[in-house]
Amino acid sequence: MYLSGNKGKVGKAARENMSSLGEAAIAKHCRSGNYKPLADAIAALLGVSLTISNRGSYETLADRFADQLRDLKNDGFIACKKTNTMKPSAKRNTLVQVINLVTEVQSIAASL
Repeated sequence: MYLSGNKGKVGKAARENMSSLGEAAIAKHCRSGNYKPLADAIAALLGVSLTISNRGSYETLADRFADQLRDLKNDGFIACKKTNTMKPSAKRNTLVQVINLVTEVQSIAASL
């Protein structure tokens, strides 16, 4: 944890390791039926409250957020004014991050 405050390659590696440890801890809770840590992590990313009340809700989370991703205007891409190309919006990036978190946690929980 101490090294995560450092700059450069050492700090970056320490922060990535902490992120992996966090995902593993969330997966451990999910495996035992406690979905609150995952709900809290997703809520922090999205800035909205989220409840995961049962296993069925937990197992369909990735699909729920994939649907939200597909519902975005222009699939979540916006035009860059400088280069005149399409780039992903902040909302799209956040939803992709949530989907990746859910997928990774579910994968880790299934392997425990």
